[in-house]
Amino acid sequence: MEVDKVVKKILESSTEIIDKISKQLPRHLKNLKINFKELPSPVPSEIGAVDGGNHVIEFMGLDVILVSAAGIYFPLNTQHQSVSDFDVHYLTEMYRNIQNYAGFLRDTMEIQQAIELLKFQPKMIFLDGTLSRLTAPSIPRTVWALLRQEEGKMTEDETPMVQRHYNVLLTFVEKLHELLVRCRNQNIPVVGVAKDSRVSLLGKTLGNKLKDDIKLSDVILISEKFRGQTGYVEPFPTNLNPNEVSQVQQRLRELGFFNHKGEWLDVFYTSYIILKAGHPAFRVEIPSWALDQWHKILETIHGWHDNNGFIIPAHHTHKEAHVPPDLIELVTKILQGSTSTEKSKELHLMLREKRRTVIG
Repeated sequence: MEVDKVVKKILESSTEIIDKISKQLPRHLKNLKINFKELPSPVPSEIGAVDGGNHVIEFMGLDVILVSAAGIYFPLNTQHQSVSDFDVHYLTEMYRNIQNYAGFLRDTMEIQQAIELLKFQPKMIFLDGTLSRLTAPSIPRTVWALLRQEEGKMTEDETPMVQRHYNVLLTFVEKLHELLVRCRNQNIPVVGVAKDSRVSLLGKTLGNKLKDDIKLSDVILISEKFRGQTGYVEPFPTNLNPNEVSQVQQRLRELGFFNHKGEWLDVFYTSYIILKAGHPAFRVEIPSWALDQWHKILETIHGWHDNNGFIIPAHHTHKEAHVPPDLIELVTKILQGSTSTEKSKELHLMLREKRRTVIG
């Protein structure tokens, strides 16, 4: 690959996209009409927060999925209380949707930690990421084919791995449903906090209205619109058209999930918050039934400000749940070392590094 050609191509393409954004961004900001309000005074309260991590180690004939999750209860005047879990999963067959599969394993473990935190009776539960991502998950076509069947059983055209993927999806949804119902019964708001949201709810609508070919993310628009300020966007429905529900979400509803005593628990409201002037906004999502506690949620988020534009609990949970490189290296050494015995010598080839790793 010729470096000069690469550099030239990057410069040309970047100049083009930067020019396009520079022309369209001012129009978007001018036409962005939203209710941006002043933050209430910070008042921290007892919360639970969770995060998770996963990593896939690829060998010649085996994939190893490491999954971890941690939940931390943050009281006001005493030591933090932690719960955590870790697991290892193995795949011998090639599976192109392994990252999606691993994601559901991680999310299931995260939700279980959130359920564990309820024993501490927190005032609210913070999840990593948005809530709508969980109730309307992205799934492969093969898994969707099983989900829309009456029995959800594998056909001759599908592999056992697809059935495993489907089963993991259902386990995740069952756990999520349990968490949402228990939190609703105990009046504990579930708050989804996205570190780096790229969603374009307002931006997409605005881009379509202006007939621009660029749809800017809400975080970028709001951070630029209110640069140098702190505050929040008044919560608005995540689904701007409530009559449009994704196929997956609709099917999960048909299977009996996310409804509790006639109330849909998968209807959410979105807000964007700027905690520190000059720092980007971040997205927060809450259930519709928790709207009457929005002011308290805002006070709590502000009360746990890390003085750098985000919230303190996110740092602790990420550190606890992250799968560190040294653990990945340790697992690799343990597995490869296990082939030294007479009984497992035939596994040596399966646990060799892939050629692309060696060549790279």
